[in-house]
Amino acid sequence: MAHDVDLPGWLLAPFTDGCTPRAARRIGMEVEVQGVDPLTGHRLPFEGERGIEAVLDHLATHGGWARSHEGGRLTALTRGHATITLEPGGQVELSTAPRATLAELEADHHRFLVELDGAAQALGVQWTCLSAHPLDTPAEVAWVPKGRYAYLSRHLAGTGELGHWMMKLTSGVQAAFDYRDEREAIDLFRTAQAVAPVVGALAANSPFCAGGPAPVADWRRHIWRETDPARCGLLAAPHERPDYGFADYARHLLTLPMPFLQRDGAWHDGGGRPFRALLDAGDATADDWELHATSIFTEIRLKHFIEIRACDHPGVTLVLPLIALWVGLLYDEEARAAAWARMGSISFGELDDLDLQTIAKGLATPVRGTTVAALARDLVDLAAAGLARLGEATTYLDPLRTVAEAGRGPGDAVREACAGDDGRLDVAAWLAYERDQWQEYVARGARRARGGGG
Repeated sequence: MAHDVDLPGWLLAPFTDGCTPRAARRIGMEVEVQGVDPLTGHRLPFEGERGIEAVLDHLATHGGWARSHEGGRLTALTRGHATITLEPGGQVELSTAPRATLAELEADHHRFLVELDGAAQALGVQWTCLSAHPLDTPAEVAWVPKGRYAYLSRHLAGTGELGHWMMKLTSGVQAAFDYRDEREAIDLFRTAQAVAPVVGALAANSPFCAGGPAPVADWRRHIWRETDPARCGLLAAPHERPDYGFADYARHLLTLPMPFLQRDGAWHDGGGRPFRALLDAGDATADDWELHATSIFTEIRLKHFIEIRACDHPGVTLVLPLIALWVGLLYDEEARAAAWARMGSISFGELDDLDLQTIAKGLATPVRGTTVAALARDLVDLAAAGLARLGEATTYLDPLRTVAEAGRGPGDAVREACAGDDGRLDVAAWLAYERDQWQEYVARGARRARGGGG
């Protein structure tokens, strides 16, 4: 793998320090949901008795979460190694503690939903799991008062058409994976990226935009592709170069402009300079580098773990199946090799075009004499075999197998249930649909906890 003697060692440290023995590897999960008014469907404000800040305060008071403030406002919670943070428009994100098994992640997810349910009942709000808010526009959603977001919003206003839509109105499900060494890190990265268009179509769940039908099958992923071409989408080099390594990724980050800086706890404008300019001026620190690495929003991201960012929030019933799919495909070496054999042979240009096509057409997208739905079925089968070899339950994948076999993503089901005769969003039908899914999933989890089965 390529290395660069001119790179200071601390630029590689965030990646090399992530190398983890196989026995110690874990799974991380991030889940974002959006709070709405249960009568109108509009997003909750940050402030006020029924705002997102009040939600965090309720969670802290009743769930043992420790509060974290910025500028005197409550913006985050911690409990052990888990965190609850806010995205720019007030999306509430759970980042779980790293877990060894899917069952542990399932328990974390269920507990999160139960706690949010308690806050919803106490404050008179509702939660939605669509991956792009189907009703509001950015002008209708308040900013969370965090300095990072103020500077990022300015930066993204000049890099794409939909940056503020991304910041305020989208939500997804992310997975994080440990790697044994540099070679495995890149193998995880390139394999996850190669299958991302297919898995993304399997999870697509954003069928409406500003109250009307979305112009593409996956509106959230389209928004991300129109946010900042320099720091979003797919990366060509890991797919094309067998010798790609940590130093190559670091060199890529050095070329990207910085949207912000933090000095002595205060946020500052990054000035649009590439990180290389800060480094050459002798002003860069390891903290700057770690922060800069979090401002890269590619579908797959390298940190001290591999972070998979490609998927919509597919709805509460599909969150764990989606994580299980990634686990089976990536942590089992045989499944990973087979997944790469399926998708790695196409050129990066074809892969990037496939990503755009699946955003537009979903599971029905044709590809090399077959369809994305058929590829999705193959990946589910590979993941099931991988989970079996890992000692995990293959039944986690059953709901995704149903989606793949039907060739209809979760967003198709939402559109069918929640669109009026004119194709526009029926707000009452949508709120009832989401409420019913949420409550049924929470109740099923409670039954499992009592030993009553699913």
